[in-house]
Amino acid sequence: MNRILISCVLALICAVSCTKEGARTTVQDGELRIVLNTGAVQTRATTPGDGVVADGGGIYLDGSNVPDLVILVADSNGDIVQTYPGSNATLEADPTTTAMSVSISGLSDGAHTVYAFGNTEGLWAMESGGSAVTDLSSLTTSSEVEALQFSALSADTCPELTASRLPSSATGSVTITNGNGEISLEMIRCVAKVSMEFVNKTGTSLELDGFNFSIEDLCPDRGYVAYHALPNVPASISYGDIVKNVGDDVTFANGESKTYTFFVFPGKAPNGQYLLNAGFTANNAADASSFADLPVHDDHSVDISSLERNQHLHIVTRISKGLTVSLNFEVEDWTNLEENMHFD
Repeated sequence: MNRILISCVLALICAVSCTKEGARTTVQDGELRIVLNTGAVQTRATTPGDGVVADGGGIYLDGSNVPDLVILVADSNGDIVQTYPGSNATLEADPTTTAMSVSISGLSDGAHTVYAFGNTEGLWAMESGGSAVTDLSSLTTSSEVEALQFSALSADTCPELTASRLPSSATGSVTITNGNGEISLEMIRCVAKVSMEFVNKTGTSLELDGFNFSIEDLCPDRGYVAYHALPNVPASISYGDIVKNVGDDVTFANGESKTYTFFVFPGKAPNGQYLLNAGFTANNAADASSFADLPVHDDHSVDISSLERNQHLHIVTRISKGLTVSLNFEVEDWTNLEENMHFD
């Protein structure tokens, strides 16, 4: 995994170096160069100024190619000393690649921490230290940034994909020497994805009535905006359930699958494990099929008890001949869709 990530970063740096005429290829004297890697396209504009992002994973660019991006640079004392957007910051973005970089001048020599945030404008409310934050560039210290949270949601409410994008962030350390420095950051979604996939393997068409499912305690009501390794979740967090009542007359052709997708903040199962419940009546059978408190575990029967940001919990339910049901649970990396970038 480390070798792959390093290769991606090196490839990205090369892509930035090979950008269109006029883009710089080296660090200028007296500046910090920050290379951002989203692993996906920044925008896929279907109409001028639209900007539909693949799988919520890129950095949104508006119709003027201005990114929904904020960068904060803190010195060794924890004070925010430079920002993007800002008078000492310059953006470089190439429409023909997935490369994006920001150069910031006016930094003193020494250790610095760089915080980058993408797709936060107007999506979900945020707060730090209990106070609402509407402008990330208004934060003045690292402690405020580290405490930055998405505001608490209602019980059993999951964060939503908004305007085809999801907030992302990255943090890294860099040392400025003789006024110069360079750092590459991988922008990571602030949430995990949960997908419930149901597959018809009966050999014939399938109709489900009273179709419902839930996963207990999988939906923390808030999450940090900057990365925090588990089990460091926000204090006084409340856990809700993912609940989906699909309803009646849900039809599947033979071999067809249907997937229901949710986003959740990172967290740990408060009782040590997540539990799945599901029920349906298949093809007007006399009795309903019902499954209660099934442990969510991997193929080695080890409980899946936590989800990190940018992970994907994929649950597959197969309904086979005789209406037998089998389940498979897997946590995998949530990769971005690979698509070409178009600027209209």
